[in-house]
Amino acid sequence: YNPAGLDTLNRQEIQAMHNEYVTGVRQEWLAYAFPTRRFGTVGFGLDLFRVKPFDAFDTVDQKVGTVDASDMAVLGSYAKGIGEGSKLSVGGTGKFIQSRLADFKASAVAADLGLLYLYGFEGAFETRYRFGASVRNIGNDMKFISQSSPLPQSLNLGVSRDAPLPHPFEDQRLILVLETVLPRDDLPYVQTGVEIKIVRELAIRVGYRSNQDAGLGVSAGLGFTSLN
Repeated sequence: YNPAGLDTLNRQEIQAMHNEYVTGVRQEWLAYAFPTRRFGTVGFGLDLFRVKPFDAFDTVDQKVGTVDASDMAVLGSYAKGIGEGSKLSVGGTGKFIQSRLADFKASAVAADLGLLYLYGFEGAFETRYRFGASVRNIGNDMKFISQSSPLPQSLNLGVSRDAPLPHPFEDQRLILVLETVLPRDDLPYVQTGVEIKIVRELAIRVGYRSNQDAGLGVSAGLGFTSLN
């Protein structure tokens, strides 16, 4: 979400995801990040979105068979800390995006730019803050035949607070996150989240988003951490 965050990694990471939205709609995600000691962090990603074949109709509303659709994005990222102690990081992501409907295709080239500032990371039990800003999807319009559609550009501003719990649970932490999103073609909205670690290996997360199109805007989840 903010490419500058890649600079906070201290080891290689790989991520894979399969997401079932609704019947026949699937998303596949694969990403890899490689941090170096001197030259920053590089990352690569592949995002695939597929829809199973559905009915097609002609201009007089007569069924003419089926068509399918898919979206794809290939990403390359780079981030590096600047200044003493590398508390300020900058990053960018370049993206090639392609959308297909039946035999028609549209494509675009876009970029995300981000800044991340870390404060208070000196001690294990210190309160830690992150301040971030990113601009997403700077690029050309997607054009199917003669109709163009702009990419969903937005300005994102966020802050997080990571603090230990009161004694005797100071080795566990509570994370609070607040983000404001300013889309180019929609109303602004706010996102907030809380993460608390009951034990070192288990985290509970709850989130909320305002201006939600459907549902209450509330989400929840669990996270597991290996001790190895």
